[in-house]
Amino acid sequence: MTTRTADDPKRDLVWEIAEAATAPVFGDDYFGLLVSRLSHQLGVKCVLLGEVINDEHGVRLRTRAVVVDGKPAANFEYGLAHSPCGEVIGRTLCWHADGVGVAFPKDARLRDLGARAYVGIPLFSSRQEPLGLLALAHDAPMPEDEELKSVLKICAGRAGGELERARIELRLRRSEERLRASIENTPHVAVHWHDAEGRICFWNQASEELFGWKAQEVLGRNLRGMVYSDETARRFEVLLESVKAGRGPQGPADFEVRRRDGTTGCCEATVFSIPGERDGAWFVCTLVDVTARRQVEQELRASEAKFRHILASSPVAMLVTDLGRRVLSANARFTEVFGYTQEELPDFGTWCGKAYPDEAYRSKVCSEWDAQMDKALSGGERVGPMDVDAVCKDGTVRRVQCSAAVNLDRVVIVFTDLTERLKLEDELRQAQKLETVGHLAGGVAHDFNNIIQAVLGFIGLAQDPALTSDDRNAFLKEALGAAKRASQLTRQLLAFGRRQAMHFEVVDPAELIGNLLKLLRRLIGENIEVQLHAGAGVGHVRCDPTQVEQVLINLCVNARDAMPGGGRITIGIEKKVITPSYRQAHPWSRVGRYALITVTDTGTGMDKATQERVFEPFFTTKPKDKGSGLGLAVVYGIVRQHDGFIRLYSEPGLGTTFRIYLPTVDLPEPSGAMPMRRRVAEGGHETVLVAEDDETIRILVRRILERAGYRVILATNGEEAVSLYEAQRQTIDLLVFDAVMPRLSGLEAYERIRRLDSRPVPTIFASGYNDAFSPDHASLPEGTILMQKPYDPEELLQRIRELLHSPETGAKV
Repeated sequence: MTTRTADDPKRDLVWEIAEAATAPVFGDDYFGLLVSRLSHQLGVKCVLLGEVINDEHGVRLRTRAVVVDGKPAANFEYGLAHSPCGEVIGRTLCWHADGVGVAFPKDARLRDLGARAYVGIPLFSSRQEPLGLLALAHDAPMPEDEELKSVLKICAGRAGGELERARIELRLRRSEERLRASIENTPHVAVHWHDAEGRICFWNQASEELFGWKAQEVLGRNLRGMVYSDETARRFEVLLESVKAGRGPQGPADFEVRRRDGTTGCCEATVFSIPGERDGAWFVCTLVDVTARRQVEQELRASEAKFRHILASSPVAMLVTDLGRRVLSANARFTEVFGYTQEELPDFGTWCGKAYPDEAYRSKVCSEWDAQMDKALSGGERVGPMDVDAVCKDGTVRRVQCSAAVNLDRVVIVFTDLTERLKLEDELRQAQKLETVGHLAGGVAHDFNNIIQAVLGFIGLAQDPALTSDDRNAFLKEALGAAKRASQLTRQLLAFGRRQAMHFEVVDPAELIGNLLKLLRRLIGENIEVQLHAGAGVGHVRCDPTQVEQVLINLCVNARDAMPGGGRITIGIEKKVITPSYRQAHPWSRVGRYALITVTDTGTGMDKATQERVFEPFFTTKPKDKGSGLGLAVVYGIVRQHDGFIRLYSEPGLGTTFRIYLPTVDLPEPSGAMPMRRRVAEGGHETVLVAEDDETIRILVRRILERAGYRVILATNGEEAVSLYEAQRQTIDLLVFDAVMPRLSGLEAYERIRRLDSRPVPTIFASGYNDAFSPDHASLPEGTILMQKPYDPEELLQRIRELLHSPETGAKV
């Protein structure tokens, strides 16, 4: 193929190409017509029209129409690098009259065409955006031609417009496809289009799922009678008329719909218009199935009404806030208890300020409440209960228990008024105290009356002048024995009340029990076997040996009484370590090392009701006059005084086991001092100041001391004792003070005397119970001792000599 010669009229060429450029065809048809006409009229090797593509694969040319050697060729994609087309895109007309293959040796297509000449012109959009190019390639030289350039520019204008229109149409088509796909596949939202007469033009998948009708079954039909009842259809037509009248989208509005299977539901509908075919309008209806939601809302309204009713009629005070602590409601009981109405409490902070006016107390309560509330909001169950003292509007203080629960977006706070209950509980405790005192008084009176009867009776018999000395001594011995039983009774009472004076030593509990075994067997009787199982390495305990023996005696006597027909008592001693994990499983215990003493019998056992009361004072299951009911109460008191604890295990018919836990201690280092040998009671010539408020005891002590050779000065109270000492301090060698006296106690009088005299004064404190001193005598002043009443004369004289001969007191020998 050759180019036209100069003999051809150029005007015909221009008109033919211009005619092609303005032909009434579009898109790819136009592109094909244009390149064919250019190829035919110009007689060039190749003409192509392409659009530029710029994506993740790079910038390249994709042809829309190609003619080679006068025949249409297949479209292809063409890399712009190392090509003359790369100089054209987005720039201006490019004309290589000859030698283009030499200029672009890497361009394979130029090489395949045998091209020597190249002409290219860029194509732009209406906004001058580069769209592609129109290019000519020929295998012979092509001198530049201004008229041809003009023709190509005309062609480029129309071609650029067609490319732009094609792209817009493609974007619009794709947009419509995406929209349709979105509508078609939108779950749970039924979408259908109506024409002006209400006939269905479009029906998506969600509509099929909601109503049960397929698209082909409803297209072109009206939904009246199918989906809508007559009444619903009339309401829907009202919405359509509003849209037709230009009032914009209508809805959402609830409609009752009927499904294909005959069931009904509730849908929320919205209607709006879009352009339709033939200049008409289509009406789009979107429906969302809200049947379940409306049912939940109805249930929620019913629940709200029920909640408001409960709130209003609740017998406890209630406050409801939102999560921002704004008060939503306060019930009538709240106002009744505290005096505040909802209007007076805009938020929870206001309530805290009114209820807890003391800043320190408010800070403590609110910080604890806020901490628990944070946990509740992050997934905890509830807040509280917390017991607080709240100030009411009238200034009164009420004890209330606060708790709260988070319910969705609300916090329900409940205030339980404890004021009256606590008052009743206090009154009950007082009544129980009086009842206990009554039991105690009755029991003590019974036992002491029996003892006093024995003392008075035998002393009365001893006064008979006709008696022989042996008979008189026998009667006095019986009276003395009764008095000692009275002393034992008071010791039991004090042990129960944890006021018994204790004399602590570090002992081996296994050795202590072993030494006691012979006495226990005599006490229990021959028809009951007593066994001892002692483990190794039990350790040592710090205890009052006499009191521990009392515990074992009481338990064994109780066991004996539970086995009237005989049986077996097993005493065990072993070491026991209570770990934190054991403590967690047994809250009654404490972590540490213990000597565990068990007393087990094969007796009748106890039921649960008896076990719950077994340690109560004066509670007994024994027949009248067979037991005081103090035995186990005393055991409990002694064990507690030793910082231990006791547990009971029993079943009716299976016997009983008591388990006593006493803390073990490290054995102290042995001291080289020899134990003090007990001296035989003797008298002396020293001066003793005796202070005792009981006249009978005062006279008794004076006679005991004077018979032993001592000089005695008497005082009736602590204050008088201080005055007498101040006047005669140089002659007084020792003090004997009652621990409890009017005006000044024995300890207070002693302390005043110490301030008067720098020298240590040997002192004996005597008391029925050691309320002024700790059980282990750790609070006794140095150089003093405590004697427990009642004591016998020999014991008093012995303790006086021990003090006067002690180097620690600095007293005379």
